[in-house]
Amino acid sequence: MAGPPSPSFIFGNFHALVADSSLTSQWRRQFGRNFRFRLLFGRVELHTSDIKAVARIVTNGSIYNKTPSNLNFARDLLGNGLLSVEGEEHKRQRRIMNPAFAPMQIRALTEVYVEKAIHLRDVWAHQVADNPDGVVLDVSGWFRRVTLAVIGQAGFNYEFNALASEEEKEESNPLNKAFNDLQHSPQSQLYARFRTVQAVFPALKILPVPGSQVMSQARAVMRAISGQIISTGKAEVVAADSKEETPFMSKRDVISLLLKSNLSADVPETHRMSDRDMAAQIPTLLFAGQETTSAVISWTLHVMSLQPRVQTKLRDELLSLDTDNPTTEELNGLPYLECVVRETLRLYPPVPYTQRVATQDDVLPLAEPWMDLRGEVHENLLVPKGQILHVPIRAVNTDPEIWGPDALEFVPERWDALPEAISAIPGVYAHLLTFFGGTHNCIGYRFALLEIKAILYAVVRAFEFTPAIPKERIVPQALGLIHRPAVVGEDKSQISGLPLVVRAYNHEA
Repeated sequence: MAGPPSPSFIFGNFHALVADSSLTSQWRRQFGRNFRFRLLFGRVELHTSDIKAVARIVTNGSIYNKTPSNLNFARDLLGNGLLSVEGEEHKRQRRIMNPAFAPMQIRALTEVYVEKAIHLRDVWAHQVADNPDGVVLDVSGWFRRVTLAVIGQAGFNYEFNALASEEEKEESNPLNKAFNDLQHSPQSQLYARFRTVQAVFPALKILPVPGSQVMSQARAVMRAISGQIISTGKAEVVAADSKEETPFMSKRDVISLLLKSNLSADVPETHRMSDRDMAAQIPTLLFAGQETTSAVISWTLHVMSLQPRVQTKLRDELLSLDTDNPTTEELNGLPYLECVVRETLRLYPPVPYTQRVATQDDVLPLAEPWMDLRGEVHENLLVPKGQILHVPIRAVNTDPEIWGPDALEFVPERWDALPEAISAIPGVYAHLLTFFGGTHNCIGYRFALLEIKAILYAVVRAFEFTPAIPKERIVPQALGLIHRPAVVGEDKSQISGLPLVVRAYNHEA
């Protein structure tokens, strides 16, 4: 099978892929939907964006598992949580966690989303009050803070003080500082590269590579907070009289519901999660719930700052509701808001690709045949056991043969008349691969959708957004599998962030 040449046996195409996240798209145009490239020490990765092949991979989680390196990467930082396990352990944890993410439970958390969104709005309003021309804010940094506040309150009934003033922030929120040092400092990409190499070759973890101390500090902070939350919550569960409506039994945050589910009489002792595994869900939810959601909201404002028409149309719809505190039904009943959110998730998935490894020999069906280097045509792909596969989420979400010739453009109105071809995409939400599908779909996607809508509702009603720097200087920055906005400096370095001019919206004008 064709593919790009490997410049190095040791590094393969690894450095090139880290430096340019669009490289697989370029290779796809050159080699077609199916091609091979090389990773560290000559490991071959099979890329396929053929929709039939992708559907088989996504819907057969027992055959196509997460790669050992990705599991190691997640386990090192997050512990033995849902993102770090496979097989029966994944099924067991997922079964216990599902009730905490049911639609009715997520609806009960809307008040938290709205409260934190209004808090952010009021902080920004104070900053821009005396500046009619607006001020430049790193909105990406603020969205990381507000999503941390949301996940703390709605996820664990824990106050991170993430929206505290700059003077209070570092002292009151050690977790936010640890996350920023690890993932948003100028050295974060370097740290991530070394963690990736160590995940592939665990024996290298004994080496004191750059970022090791920062990683240890972040892990220690998360474990301390997680242990505190679980021990307190478990004590409340044990103390609560199930025949009475105690304060704890009425709590609706995710971890409280998870603790109750785990200790339910309906769950056999052998199927319950240990305290250690329960505690591991907290950094898992922190990482997955904060970084990905804040990236989506940031990309939404980025693209709306470049398209005033979309921004105005959305603001007009949001202002049609005469309330600062919308309900779940009101947020979900705003059709253009839904279109904007879907289009951002389509064009800017925070995780643009994922990897899987075949646990047995398999055959992938193809929607279109491929031709090998000898000119022979094949109707399927033979996948040997141990083969690593590259599943390009963004490539599927933006395939012109599925979405049409404007697939790479931000057009929220496309959701009013969708092409029939998108029905073949095996995603759990809106025929998008963004939240994946099958047994490994994102368990918190409803949580994320409502949170995104609540925050956009609060800030777009109150402010106007315009670019602070040329759009060419805003690029996707890869940190592990997550891509978030970053600013390209004059020396070509990338700093995580999204500066926008934020100006109070003049309702009378």
